[in-house]
Amino acid sequence: MPNSQYPLDERLRLREHAIHSISEGITISNPALPDNPIVYANSGFEKITGYSIPEILGHNCRFLQGTDTDPAAVQTIRESLQREESCTVELINYRKNGTPFWNYLSISPVLNNDGQLTHFVGIQYDITQRKLLEQELIQRADELETLNERLQQSESELTVLNANKDKFFSIISHDLKSPFHSLMGFSEILSGDLNSFSREEIQDFGKHIHTTTQQLFNLLDNLLQWSRLQTGKLEYRPTRIELFPIVSNTIALLQGNALRKQIQLNCDFDSTLTAYADGTMVQLILQNLVSNSIKFTPFEGKIHIFAELQDDFVELSVGDSGVGIDKETLPKLFKIEEPCSTVGTNNETGTGLGLVLCKELVEKNGGTIGVDSEPNKGSRFWFTLPRSIHQQPFYQ
Repeated sequence: MPNSQYPLDERLRLREHAIHSISEGITISNPALPDNPIVYANSGFEKITGYSIPEILGHNCRFLQGTDTDPAAVQTIRESLQREESCTVELINYRKNGTPFWNYLSISPVLNNDGQLTHFVGIQYDITQRKLLEQELIQRADELETLNERLQQSESELTVLNANKDKFFSIISHDLKSPFHSLMGFSEILSGDLNSFSREEIQDFGKHIHTTTQQLFNLLDNLLQWSRLQTGKLEYRPTRIELFPIVSNTIALLQGNALRKQIQLNCDFDSTLTAYADGTMVQLILQNLVSNSIKFTPFEGKIHIFAELQDDFVELSVGDSGVGIDKETLPKLFKIEEPCSTVGTNNETGTGLGLVLCKELVEKNGGTIGVDSEPNKGSRFWFTLPRSIHQQPFYQ
């Protein structure tokens, strides 16, 4: 039935009833009055905010604002009202009981027939559930991105581990065969008729066997320690350690090797120096570095172990008067992909795995390792250890 057949007051009553019944909050404010107060609010606004209509009327709607209300959204509303324009914002408002809710607010100006502003109509939608869902989706997306990054990192680490494994088996298959062939050869000679050999020749055979078995033992020890480190079985237990006893013990263990080449092996530093590191790992690092120096130092050479403070770290160095290292070889040191192995001054052999192990052990303790060297001028291998627990990797 056409609206014209309804009396005006009936039509207004139906419109009022319809507006009052919808779930969205509706308010009407009068900009002609001081502070643009609310002059009408429906029951939907009551349900959303918890305020009763008598509490609302005569007040500016800023009573809904609180701690987490976005000042930029409030400024957008303020400027739109000043320009007598429509605006739509999403912002956090607060119910009467103090709980926050997300408000999708749309404000429109009401003009009379002369085009003059008479009122503003505001429509509020409670979009809290939608916002919570959006935030949850964002959080899940972030978690998926983090998981993807971890998977990529794991894939990269797996690639490195596979490459290391291949190198590991290459070392085992190649570098273990050579000393065994040497041992089998000399043992075959010694198990036969020795009458054709002089006493000096037999002693030389024994020296070769001794040198080969020692090299084989060092190789096996490095392989074992390196594999334990890769699989996490070499436990990392940092404590406050005194460095002088560890260095002295290293010298005592390797003094025999040095004496065979008449090499002077000594140390000179403050016996009270301490570091915060794993003592067993530090011992392994020093044994490898000193063994290397003995290997590449000629007869009657010198090896010197020194330690000094470097800010928050202690630097230990092993310097020698050996053959030195050329510029092409220096960048390859400490790399498992291409470990450097050259014959020592007394034809000692190796794999280069010892330096790789040193680097990983030093970094495990939060330090760095490096080398200064020139051909025919000797080498100085150095590494740092943190002086306190706060310089450990966990705290960096």
